Amino acid sequence: MKFFLEEADEQLQLLEQEVLKLEQDGGSEATIQCIFRAAHTLKGSSAAMGFETMKSLTHEMENVLDQIRGGKLAVSEAIINVLFLCLDRLNDFKKQIEEHGVCEGETGPLVEELRKLINGENQAKASPAKESIEDPFGTEARELLGEAKSEGFRGWTIRLRISEGCEMKMARAFILRNRIEECSKVIAMRPGLEQIDEDAKGALEVTYLIACLKEKEDIEAYLASVMNGEPVEGFELLDEHLNPPGTTEDFERNADSRSEESEALSGKENESPAVPAAPVHSAAPSVRTEGEEPRRVTGQSVRVDVDRLENLMNLVGELVIDQTRIAQVGGLLRGLVSADADDTMDEFDSIANHISRVVGELQESVMKTRMLPIEQLFNRFPRMIRDLAQKIGKPINLLLEGKETELDRTVIEEIGDPLIHLLRNSADHGIEDPEKRLASGKPEVGTIRLKALHQENQVVLTIEDDGAGIDAEKIKRSALNKKLITEAQADQMSEQELIYLIFAPGFSTAKEISDISGRGVGMDIVRSHIEKLNGIIDVETKPGEGTKFTIKLPLTLAIMRGLLIRIHHSTYALPISSIIEIMRLPRREIHTIKGQMAVRIREQVLPLVWIHDHFNVPRPAVRSDDNVFIVIVGAAEKRIALVVDELVGNQEIVVKSMGAYVGKVDGISGATILGDGGVALILDITGIFNLSGREKGLPPDTLAV
Repeated sequence: MKFFLEEADEQLQLLEQEVLKLEQDGGSEATIQCIFRAAHTLKGSSAAMGFETMKSLTHEMENVLDQIRGGKLAVSEAIINVLFLCLDRLNDFKKQIEEHGVCEGETGPLVEELRKLINGENQAKASPAKESIEDPFGTEARELLGEAKSEGFRGWTIRLRISEGCEMKMARAFILRNRIEECSKVIAMRPGLEQIDEDAKGALEVTYLIACLKEKEDIEAYLASVMNGEPVEGFELLDEHLNPPGTTEDFERNADSRSEESEALSGKENESPAVPAAPVHSAAPSVRTEGEEPRRVTGQSVRVDVDRLENLMNLVGELVIDQTRIAQVGGLLRGLVSADADDTMDEFDSIANHISRVVGELQESVMKTRMLPIEQLFNRFPRMIRDLAQKIGKPINLLLEGKETELDRTVIEEIGDPLIHLLRNSADHGIEDPEKRLASGKPEVGTIRLKALHQENQVVLTIEDDGAGIDAEKIKRSALNKKLITEAQADQMSEQELIYLIFAPGFSTAKEISDISGRGVGMDIVRSHIEKLNGIIDVETKPGEGTKFTIKLPLTLAIMRGLLIRIHHSTYALPISSIIEIMRLPRREIHTIKGQMAVRIREQVLPLVWIHDHFNVPRPAVRSDDNVFIVIVGAAEKRIALVVDELVGNQEIVVKSMGAYVGKVDGISGATILGDGGVALILDITGIFNLSGREKGLPPDTLAV
């Protein structure tokens, strides 16, 4: 069941992507064949598992696709909409199977819509595709055959008919292909296995294009032997050097005579030895079925349970800790041993360095096993934007860049909802109505660009639109009406601070509540998820030109780069991904504004927090001329300055949970083991904001002048 669900999920995602492509390219042969293969695979696997409801709906979808492929139906918006409704229903079935192990539900209305598409008199007809009788396999198959002939092989066409009474025609065609390959190399097959309809009436005619070194008589004798006992009405062998393949009508007229010839040849098996059944290792091209890409050598892969990867990651984490400790112990020993032991210490250092390299490579390899291309997340969005654009009446073009960017699977799972809300926000609030866009000199179709890229030890996601931008005054009026800020606070806030109010809980500029926006929870969800991931979000906007959201996230949450700091006599770790800037400032440049300590950094006033106060340890005695270390950190859209006693350095840290015995501690997200065996607590940036008491649903900058 587990493997069925995994395959069903893959095929449904592929179907959604290809149906979108079908709408864009109008029904290219490659797209239709890809949809056909995915639908056929899903139908076969669901039938094998006994889920008849899923199988029957997929079969009806195949009928519509077959009409499009045959040129009897033209791709239209109505067809695409019905196909998407079917995919939604199939996804519902998959979830039902996953949760309850059964597949039950009504498909009658959808089946009726699909049949209306086929039988509807008002459907636009596409011009029938012209098929070359002389070249039924396509140009690429002929090129492969030409390569085989250049190696000395001869090309043949085998045409056979599987009788109507055969219950599993596709399986029988596959078995016969394998048997033919025992004395030749099958280059192409028509129809392909995925195109065979088990429910079709009548006999099935299958044509194989092969490359072989044997003579015609030997091949015929071998075919007669392997066809004996098979549900085959007859076969025909044509020499590609001399004759083009015959038409279907020719084959039907000669079927009976070929059947008699087959029986006659079969009767001669007792008189002459059969052609050896050993496979012929040839240089002929690999097998290819119609509508498929030629086979290429690809790397093998295996599915691994996620729990095993998590356990492997934990073990690697332990090795990283021990590697750090070995390096530190080596440094201590170097200062303790005598000069006579220098050779021994050199050997120790060599071993330690080698272990360090191996552990580093092992860590990188394990990290890569947890990494997934963000493409699988991005592929969800084109369908969502298409449906949303239809609902709100705005033509929108979604551009996806950097789909190959890899990210930890846990981060991908968490970032999905924030991206959905940001994209919906860009479509609903950012992109203007077509009339307004044309009036302002913009193209009628709005553009949303979603981009992913690696930047040092972070992944950067940007969501950019060419819409109207964010109106700071409109944000201000809405926040005042909803009593999210006071008049006094509003007067002191800069334009950027006002824009950050969009992340406040309950904030919305929508005039009416709909299923798209208006409840003030979308951007709040974005904020909470990014905080959870120790990420940062920035907003850039220009009225009339558009808005750009930039999200910075750590590549993984298991092993991260951390900055070690000292507060009083204890060592703590700050995630590097949360650090924006580190600096030293004279004590006299720290000011107090309305009871809140603050610093001014490049025209921006930031609240200043002494972590000592939260952990009940004394502040160091600092004179006005002395410098203090300040670390500027961020969580989502918020920024704050932390005062620390000392910067120790940065290193890889393995995140360990505090455990059930200690439980949740405000301001602490976990712990790590240092090289000397000591424990350093990892500071939770979001928790520090909460502990400071400066955030009441607003950016901390709003507290500063």
